[in-house]
Amino acid sequence: MVDIRIDDGTFEANANGWFSQGGTKARSTAQAHSGVASCLLTVTGTPSQAYIRTLTAFCPPVTPFQQYTFGAWARSASALTMAVSADWYTAGLSQISTSTGSTVVLAPNTWTKLPDLTAAAPATAAIVSYGATTFSPGAGTSVYFDDMTADDATPPPASIDVIEQDVWPPRLLVTVSNLTPGDAVTIYRVVAGQRTALRGGSVDPAVSSALVAVDAELPFGVPVHYVAAVGDQEYATAPATYQLPGGLAAFTDAITGLSAEGQITRWPDMSFDRQASVSRVRGRNVAVVGPLGDGEGDAELYFETAVANQQFRTLLDAATEGIIQIRQPGGYGDVDGYYATTAAKRTRFSQDGTDDRRLWTVHLVQVDGWPEHLEAAGYSYADLADFYSSASGTYADLADDQPTYLAIAQAEWA
Repeated sequence: MVDIRIDDGTFEANANGWFSQGGTKARSTAQAHSGVASCLLTVTGTPSQAYIRTLTAFCPPVTPFQQYTFGAWARSASALTMAVSADWYTAGLSQISTSTGSTVVLAPNTWTKLPDLTAAAPATAAIVSYGATTFSPGAGTSVYFDDMTADDATPPPASIDVIEQDVWPPRLLVTVSNLTPGDAVTIYRVVAGQRTALRGGSVDPAVSSALVAVDAELPFGVPVHYVAAVGDQEYATAPATYQLPGGLAAFTDAITGLSAEGQITRWPDMSFDRQASVSRVRGRNVAVVGPLGDGEGDAELYFETAVANQQFRTLLDAATEGIIQIRQPGGYGDVDGYYATTAAKRTRFSQDGTDDRRLWTVHLVQVDGWPEHLEAAGYSYADLADFYSSASGTYADLADDQPTYLAIAQAEWA
């Protein structure tokens, strides 16, 4: 929140920025919540209300429909009923309305924090006169006020940030912060002007102030940026180009997090079949055909080490719905994509058992990818446990290292 006070509300120097109704006001050093002084209101007569407010010259300017929060401390020898109040005025100093917070009964001879008042400025409001009100006080009652506050409570605009995790292949944590619970939020990846909703990056309504999504499917070697649609507003990151290190292709499953690093040595062709029906009527062919389908074909892949071969075999065995994603360091529009693997053959380089190199021939069928409701794998509590079981410390250090749940979600646990 942003402090909008013109008078500091502590009455340390004077009480000149304030006026009273239903009594007389004066700066007093007999009591103080902080510092050495407060404002003393002495009730005259038997009014239904007695209060102090900021004078016109000390009324902060306000913006219509924005939220503002006001606070005050009070003390009296009597069990007075009190509340924080705000009077809204036009630029021509015509009073529009009064907003009043929840009431509280003062404990005698004790400084009491009155419940804060948060209210939206009316449509024609230009300034606000704020303070505290006591209801049905007795004649001669004395009440002290101190530490009056006024803040712009308008939530800051949402923001979107990207953190690249130090793993292979690289993946990104995309965070949208400063959300208001109830917002509808969708995060998009944007490549060459085309938007793709991020897996796990949509919520309606938001139930917390931040949304964190993992992007484990980004392309490499081309500019990428992210857009967060929050209600009817949009927030975007600057374009960035992310690289795939190692010089080889990445074969991955974003849902499980499984991956293998290898080389595409041969992929000469793709076939595209139509769904068609042909009838022969009186010596003539009659065909009913649809559009060409997605492509399919055989690709030859090369893996250098036993570990890489085992990782690829594990990926084929456990790939979500049999689908893998292929990406290369510079991007390749006719190769990078999602493929169902319907068959695979492994060929040894030598037959004496001393050579770990293998060639795989896999039949790849173009598909759209995994269903939208499946979320990409990110860091888990297992990663966190592994991190704190090493020389990095123990769980006792977690609170000092990452003070919020959002920080934990964004942290690097490799």
